Amino acid sequence: LEHWNLGSHIAISGQALDHDAVTRFLAALGSNPSLTNVRFLNSAAAEGGALSFSVSASLRANGGAK
Repeated sequence: LEHWNLGSHIAISGQALDHDAVTRFLAALGSNPSLTNVRFLNSAAAEGGALSFSVSASLRANGGAK
């Protein structure tokens, strides 16, 4: 029987219109039962007035099942 070793961490890089949009995205990630340890890593101004940002999170071992 072969077992798969899947990663338990994810990294997300994205762009948003402003800090409020990043905050809403982080809140949505944080409310996902499959994720834990959602962390805002950094942000920087991007071309066209956008905001680039990075986030990390961990996957729950049981997928968030109760």
